[in-house]
Amino acid sequence: MPVEVTLREIRKRLLAEGIDLAAGDDRSAVIGELGSLFHDSIAGLFTGGSPLCVTDILDDVAVGEAPWKAALIDGVYREVVGPALERERAVLSQFAEEVAAFWGAVDKLCGWLAGILVRIHHDHGSLDASRDLVDCDRLLRIELREASWADSVVLSGCADAVLRVPGTRGWCVVVLNTTGTSSDAGRALVALYSLLLSGHEPPLDIGNIVSFTPEIEEGLVPAADLEAARARLRGAIGRIAGVERQAGPGGGPPARAALPVRKWRELTPDHLKMQQDLLRVLGNYGLDATIDGPPLLGPTIIRFLVRPAVGMKVSHFTGLMDEIALGMSLRNPPMIERLGGQIAIDVERPDRHAVEFAELRPLLPATDPLHGNSQLLVGVDIEGTPVFVDLARPEHCHLLVVGTAGSGKSIWLRAAVASLIETNTPATLQLVLIDPKRNAFTAWRDSEYLREPIVFPDEVSPVGVLDGLIGEMEDRYRRMGATGVDDLRGLARQEAHSIPRIVCVCDEYADLVEHADERKEIEAAIARLGAKARAAGIHLIIATQTPRRDIISGTIKANLPTCVSLRVSSAAEARIIETPGAELLLGHGDLILRSIGEPLRLQGALLPGASRQSVSTT
Repeated sequence: MPVEVTLREIRKRLLAEGIDLAAGDDRSAVIGELGSLFHDSIAGLFTGGSPLCVTDILDDVAVGEAPWKAALIDGVYREVVGPALERERAVLSQFAEEVAAFWGAVDKLCGWLAGILVRIHHDHGSLDASRDLVDCDRLLRIELREASWADSVVLSGCADAVLRVPGTRGWCVVVLNTTGTSSDAGRALVALYSLLLSGHEPPLDIGNIVSFTPEIEEGLVPAADLEAARARLRGAIGRIAGVERQAGPGGGPPARAALPVRKWRELTPDHLKMQQDLLRVLGNYGLDATIDGPPLLGPTIIRFLVRPAVGMKVSHFTGLMDEIALGMSLRNPPMIERLGGQIAIDVERPDRHAVEFAELRPLLPATDPLHGNSQLLVGVDIEGTPVFVDLARPEHCHLLVVGTAGSGKSIWLRAAVASLIETNTPATLQLVLIDPKRNAFTAWRDSEYLREPIVFPDEVSPVGVLDGLIGEMEDRYRRMGATGVDDLRGLARQEAHSIPRIVCVCDEYADLVEHADERKEIEAAIARLGAKARAAGIHLIIATQTPRRDIISGTIKANLPTCVSLRVSSAAEARIIETPGAELLLGHGDLILRSIGEPLRLQGALLPGASRQSVSTT
């Protein structure tokens, strides 16, 4: 049976040549987010119905490179960059150099595109031909075979921004390269897209790369170099997929860092019928749209990537949730949003599948004997790839977890804690568990990972517990200052022994503070830890069923930069936690991860029974 790998898996390996993503570099997440914004800007400019579409924003602007560049820059900032900078201001404010380089690249991009669009207008008398200039987010799939592989490999994913070279049949890859990525990695990217798009009908001829560093660097990859890069790429795909016969112990294939092919990935006639039903419902309401390929299948949802026809507004689609649910006989309304150059419509699977923690255990990050592991499992994405947040990074250092009864919040918390226990030792991880309801963490009552016994607020003051963490934080800062280092890893190296990362998990925070005489002291302690504790290796995970404004204050939200939102009871609660659509989630572990960048919909892992055996120590 073919092994499936995603474009994102391969691309991540290639880009890792330019920046060491595994080294704890705080820049990597920011650079990834800026790259996504760059891509979103290109997609918005060439997506029909987008408020950023070039045919609309340039309609009343005098033809010319300078005025069109100014109009493009204004539109990109207004619709994409400005809102993102405001949304991520707490994190991006720490990376002024990277943001400045990104904006310089956007400026060059708009000037470069303005020149191309002026040429198109001069040749055709209008910008209608620009509709075929860029191909964004096209779902592609190709099956690859090699004699040395034990099985074939299916490569699938959405091509980012590829742009037709005016006056030729060729296409080029458009990339933001402010990471110092090597030219070899750039050629590998071109090879990756050319390989994937060779399965396009008709095949697209890719051989060029336009890189913004932020200066424009245009280049044609010579045919010989491209062929050599594609050969190396096939070898990398074989290793990542684990199908090389000679790569594993005793000649068997090695373990691959992705989920095995699951039954829920198999496309059935019922799924294709749902796609046709969706198109029929859209047509009944006068919405002209196409779907380029088969739907994406996740364990919980089916995602249809809809490409609207020219003149169709995105708002026309987002306003039809109830009508689509009725027309497709869905139990719950779909979630609809613009995703790059298309509209993503997520509907509940009629044959929903659970993701067991046990099947993800082999895919957890490796532990370091001195530093342990700071990555916490959040869930799997629609491609079946495990997604982690790294507590050592500023954008993930503290978490707010929200979910109403039946959402799967308690199971998610247990799976998250279990993922840390599985990849650490008591020397590298200590847990502080605060349990107002006395039943959330019973599996760890006798665990050697506990810094202190489970805290029941009716017996032990949570203020005292938090003050103890503040004292530990200040002691670690004094030791860091004395040794000239600035984080926990550096201190552990200097002192030549493990220093445990401390993770404080509080379930049912609303119960803790709603009637507490010490509420102000609790909030003040959380704010202090939230502002300073990351570098000292102390982290907070605060969970609640009721994200009301009187519970989740502005101070709490400001100091918990990552939100894991399971289903909430209303759109008003979703707005409070700044996660629109959380009220549409399906429960039982269906969640939205909101951190730096666009929110990501995931399925949490199921930890059956939360028995001691299922969360045993390593």
